[in-house]
Amino acid sequence: MLTQSIVNGLLIGGVYALVAVGLNLMFGVMRLVNFAHGEFLMAGMYVALSLASLALPPGLLGIYWVAVPTMLIMAVIGSAFYLLLLDRAAHFGESPQILLTIGLSIGAQGLAQVLRGSDFKMVPNPINGAALHLGGIYFQIGPAISFAVAIGVTVIMAWVLRATRFGKSARAVAENVETAEMLGIDARRVYMVSTAIATGLVGLAGALLIPYHFTFPNVGQNFVVIAFLAIVIAGLGSVVGAVFGGLLLGVMQSLTASYLDLDLSTAAIYILFLAVLLLRPQGLFTKGQRTL
Repeated sequence: MLTQSIVNGLLIGGVYALVAVGLNLMFGVMRLVNFAHGEFLMAGMYVALSLASLALPPGLLGIYWVAVPTMLIMAVIGSAFYLLLLDRAAHFGESPQILLTIGLSIGAQGLAQVLRGSDFKMVPNPINGAALHLGGIYFQIGPAISFAVAIGVTVIMAWVLRATRFGKSARAVAENVETAEMLGIDARRVYMVSTAIATGLVGLAGALLIPYHFTFPNVGQNFVVIAFLAIVIAGLGSVVGAVFGGLLLGVMQSLTASYLDLDLSTAAIYILFLAVLLLRPQGLFTKGQRTL
């Protein structure tokens, strides 16, 4: 029972982690909390639903073939979001950028209701309900794929940030943008690519969610709040820590639901959040400074 609850929590936490990675990447590089991140998740789910409606064979992985196209489409949308809105708002300081994302969040929900309605939508998938049985432990296929992708994305992002030219530029900009620009780094380009990656990743999360989670205009809020709690608990700016934070919250929710009460599962993560703020406000996986 305990092992199964932990496994279930890790699988749920994989989705939280995937949403949190992009959110924390934008904060780590741009010092910006994107309050519209949940709406990008919602947009990614609707894009994935539209792609899944095409008359193409599902293949061995069901409709998960839509994941990569959705990620690329959302990355392009993220680039446009930065160039057309965030970049212009940046000339007036950080506060206008934050207000812009709040306004975009509200507007995107209203636009989704007008264009797609308020109905709960889910796409049929051949592997819905399928599970692996290993040593008395059940692994649901859909969440297991999300978990595996979250871990894989984290490994790739850690390598990108540590070993590539973009990653070194991003860390330099995150440390001190003025000094980075004096060294010839194009901070504007780094911000645009970071936004594209963040929105691409949350679009990927949306594509992985549609086989087993309903899509509706407010769906992003259900995930982005927990993702935000995860990155605060892990440490703002720590991309790798964001994954551990998401997995930790997923396990806490699952254990609380199994051994106490399902209605207390959300309250449990807020209690953990408050405890971290009181005892270790810099986060569990950082040493007091913003890191990537």
